[in-house]
Amino acid sequence: MNDNTSPVNNRIVKEYEFKNHNIKLEQIVDVEKLVDEIADDEFNKDERLPYWAEVWPSARVFAEYILTNPGEFKNKNILELGCGIGLVGIAATIAGANVTFSDYEQDAINFTKNNYFLNFRKQAKSILLDWRNPNHNKQYEIIIAADILYEKRFLDPVYNTLQKLLLEEGTVYIAEPDRTIAKPFIEMMKNGFELIDKKTISNIKSVTLYKYEKC
Repeated sequence: MNDNTSPVNNRIVKEYEFKNHNIKLEQIVDVEKLVDEIADDEFNKDERLPYWAEVWPSARVFAEYILTNPGEFKNKNILELGCGIGLVGIAATIAGANVTFSDYEQDAINFTKNNYFLNFRKQAKSILLDWRNPNHNKQYEIIIAADILYEKRFLDPVYNTLQKLLLEEGTVYIAEPDRTIAKPFIEMMKNGFELIDKKTISNIKSVTLYKYEKC
């Protein structure tokens, strides 16, 4: 989307305040207008909606958790799945992690790169990643994700991506707003992963943070 009249180019910088840090994010002013501009053939091909453009409650809750518990993430090589505009991975970077951001949408990667530079004045590491075909061979100590279990068709691909890209005895953190559709995934994770911790955090919205170890 290079058209200057596109809603992608109508942006504002917002500051998100946490207990220990503030994070600046450039984001789209009118996400609904962006949705309206999606062509029918593009949607019908892959049901692509710009979920990446929103800062969802799960991301805010997870970012707060990371910044409150930096020792869990410091000096770890981390992959974020579905980075959106970068909030959670930026929080992990502040906590001292070495983060690689990933998303299926190039626009999401572009915004994340801008936001990373806005906060750190250096370049982010990022990859385009389709969970259905994770053409990426590096494995990570930790994989993080916020609110990515919103469609049934993604559950198996996300599980398989975790199996492929997480090191043995690595850790997965998933922040999820208790959607019914995600329940089969939680059952699926009983095969090959051990649930280490589960916290339900009521802040902006009730969000459950799951912590798993690969076994």
